[in-house]
Amino acid sequence: MASFRKPTTVKSLPGFEFQRGPIFSSDMEISLRVYAALIGEDISNLSLQEAIDRACHSLVKVFETALQYEDLYRALRGGHDFWRVVTGNTALYYDLAAADMKVMLVAMAKARNMYSGSAVPSYLNTLVDRFIALEDGTRLMGAPHTFTVVVSSATAAEQESEQMIGGLASNLRGMNILQSWPPSYFTTQDLIFLTDKDVAAVLGGVSTENSLTRLPLPPTNSRTLPMTLQVSLCYLALTHSEKKDWALFLTPVGFLDYNRRREWYALAGRQTKIFATVPHFLAYAADAMFQRNKNFAVGMLAHWLLRKRNLQRTTNFDDNDPADLWAGREMMRRYATVVILRRIATPVGKRLHVIWYDPWRHDGEIKRQFGHSQHAITAYRGEVAEAIKEWAVENGVEIERQYYGGPVSSGQGVAGDSVRQCLNYIETLASANSMADGLPGEYDQPEFERQGYVLTN
Repeated sequence: MASFRKPTTVKSLPGFEFQRGPIFSSDMEISLRVYAALIGEDISNLSLQEAIDRACHSLVKVFETALQYEDLYRALRGGHDFWRVVTGNTALYYDLAAADMKVMLVAMAKARNMYSGSAVPSYLNTLVDRFIALEDGTRLMGAPHTFTVVVSSATAAEQESEQMIGGLASNLRGMNILQSWPPSYFTTQDLIFLTDKDVAAVLGGVSTENSLTRLPLPPTNSRTLPMTLQVSLCYLALTHSEKKDWALFLTPVGFLDYNRRREWYALAGRQTKIFATVPHFLAYAADAMFQRNKNFAVGMLAHWLLRKRNLQRTTNFDDNDPADLWAGREMMRRYATVVILRRIATPVGKRLHVIWYDPWRHDGEIKRQFGHSQHAITAYRGEVAEAIKEWAVENGVEIERQYYGGPVSSGQGVAGDSVRQCLNYIETLASANSMADGLPGEYDQPEFERQGYVLTN
């Protein structure tokens, strides 16, 4: 057990004046998450000075990232999407939500403002001073432009995307992406994924008119790093989705909820940040179908099942490459499926069909790979199905039909791998004029059965 209190690690940093009471929040859960992000959850083997150094190093990284996106801060007036970008691009010791990240930076800026001493500013102090100047200057700009007089919510979403793209332009120019990119028909949520540094490094400039990538597309299968799944999904959307009747969620869905993602953060070398949660995907799907009038919302679920239970948390990320940590562990192989939510026209209320594509059903090699985990897979499917059902009830959505299964490819490099089967299936559907052309008709049960689906309700 550590011989010091966690707040001491932050209060010991020079150039700040903290008021009595909690530094970050009176909500103990928020405070614990922030300290875990700064110095780690397990600090039993750290000396006080080591913990102070960790806190300082973490705060430097956070403020450096925030200042790298200063144009975005101004464009969004420090709005929530700015904090999501900062959170996604900052590697800390714990998986913080965007709201917690904002709490951390605002508290440190306040403490720096209150400091009246004359000590020579540290590097961290100068970063915080620059952030305070950014806050003050942005405040003088007035409220951000709001899009109230619009033809449709879809038009408003595109205007918000244009605003965000403008705020990201300087960051993209720094990566030598000189054209206006990504296209503004993507939502602000999409833009956060597309402009991630690792994604943009490969796909910057790619669109329906230009499929040429800046770097070769990385090989993607059920064992490759999580980032390769995100790059593949983003590439499919960039090259296929303009003016289409569907929306593709641009990162794999790996967890049933946020707490489970956090539990795996230190075990998986931070790589779990790339995976979204089921509620996150469902919120995106609801916006796509019921606000932007898309007929289909598509998400790839990429779950993994452990054979080895005694994994140890990673406490020193600086001396361990997260990619090496991930690659060296037995949880590499993902069990991938695709959930397609299909909006059904109805004069009253909201109605949809759930089409759950699962190559496990008809690809014998995939079944053999997960032969040891059939019970866990069945339980996982049940939990996802229950989450979708609860989401539907909460949002007044009627789930009229559910299909499960789907066709599989026997092609070399696709057969026997659930991720490749799923990406191949999404690409097949995306290549049609509309997703409705690629799927059987809404009530064409014989065609669903011919394609390997079964009606489950």
